[in-house]
Amino acid sequence: NRPALEFSLTRLRLTSSPAKQLLALRLFQISLGDVGPRQGLPQVFESYEPRQPLPEDLKDEAWEVLQYGLASPNLAVRRETIRCLAICKLVHSQVSQRLLQQIHPDSPAPFDIHVLAALAQVKASPLLDSAAARAELATKVLQVQAKIDRQGMNQDRNWEPRFKEIVRQLVQRDEGLLEQIVKAGVTRPGQAFLFGFMDRQQKRDSIDRYLRALAKNPEFQMDTSTLRLLASTSTPEHWKRIRQSFTAP
Repeated sequence: NRPALEFSLTRLRLTSSPAKQLLALRLFQISLGDVGPRQGLPQVFESYEPRQPLPEDLKDEAWEVLQYGLASPNLAVRRETIRCLAICKLVHSQVSQRLLQQIHPDSPAPFDIHVLAALAQVKASPLLDSAAARAELATKVLQVQAKIDRQGMNQDRNWEPRFKEIVRQLVQRDEGLLEQIVKAGVTRPGQAFLFGFMDRQQKRDSIDRYLRALAKNPEFQMDTSTLRLLASTSTPEHWKRIRQSFTAP
């Protein structure tokens, strides 16, 4: 619905009221057929996929208008602006960088996950245009689990496969990202799924670093995911750790 789409962009350009901005952002989504499930689409991305593509001749205007919403002091406005940027499927890395800036030490973990899911929908190639930006993204991917642990948030059994799918898309979009994740280091049990993206050498080196980090945590107890991880290698030291976990009091 092009008239509704153009009207939503006009309203976003003219209004400073968060309530009216949210209405205009919702109209923008509805004008593209809204978001929702699609055959073959991973569930985690259902709310970032429009039924109709944004017309090419409106993409520059949409970016010009929507980027102002990223500076809003209203978290809900920023959240829905990010969703709209995701459904635009924009192709330049400036969008990726602006989205990445939304994640900071005080942003809530669910908001960070939302940003990362949206970032995975940006069609820039490469997704980020510098090693420094990839290192920043790797750090922010890893910090999600740190925030969850620090905030004492509950994680249901669907959390890991959904977040894993987000990271899978990000790694596929930017092949330099995995190297930066390896450099930053997997150090928490909730991050163990990341080993599944690594090659044999990366995995071997990263597991040793992971075990050293766990050894410094007096509250850590060997869990199933860590046992499975150690058993997947042929390193004698890793098998020694498995045996020790059964003999420890």
